[in-house]
Amino acid sequence: MIRSALALGALALVLAGCGDDEDAASPSTTAVAVTVGEPLPMGASYEDRSGTVTLTVHGVRIIGDLLLADAEACLSASALPSLPIQTTAWQLQLRGRGQTVLRTTVDQPTQATSPPWPDDVELEAGECFEGKVAFRVPDGGRASGIVFTQLSTPVAWTVRS
Repeated sequence: MIRSALALGALALVLAGCGDDEDAASPSTTAVAVTVGEPLPMGASYEDRSGTVTLTVHGVRIIGDLLLADAEACLSASALPSLPIQTTAWQLQLRGRGQTVLRTTVDQPTQATSPPWPDDVELEAGECFEGKVAFRVPDGGRASGIVFTQLSTPVAWTVRS
């Protein structure tokens, strides 16, 4: 359990340098290959092997070119405190494309986009956070999955569009 928590912390530090806040009008993409297991259905929870972290994507909503994923992250009561869950770990897979789309910041959140997932969420043992992770879907793009990459083995949820 400690090894898994340390691996998550180390991965969080590596991911901290991967954000890019440049042109917010166009979606950020990356060509990093992500190997995931069998995708989970929307609403299913994933618990890491150590039982420390539980992740759920409750559903998605599409408003224009914006896809909103209702995501939740929880730490077990026995977890080490102050584990960061970073927004850069949430990525959108596109159908037929080898690249993923990083989350976007919604400048003026509406009720549909609230609460937005902040840049970093520091969870204490026994705490959960639920928020909307926003992605701009590129023209002609179709979402196929929401991926969380901060774990040693990324986990994905299937998006049916």
